[in-house]
Amino acid sequence: ANQLAEFLEKERVQGSYQTLYIAANPTLLGILRQSLKPNTAKLIKGEVDKDMTQLKPHEIPGNLPFFF
Repeated sequence: ANQLAEFLEKERVQGSYQTLYIAANPTLLGILRQSLKPNTAKLIKGEVDKDMTQLKPHEIPGNLPFFF
């Protein structure tokens, strides 16, 4: 989570994104929330606290309500 938070911070500073949507298992999502810097965290517009690693690719969109 810390490495992901550092990556997201670096990319935010570089202007790679202005809006952030996160999908992760509940444990990782909780740790990631704590690891994000405030300026990065405020760009989060949606979260899904679900482990989707076992889903087939065509099943993933139905689990991302903020896209559909």
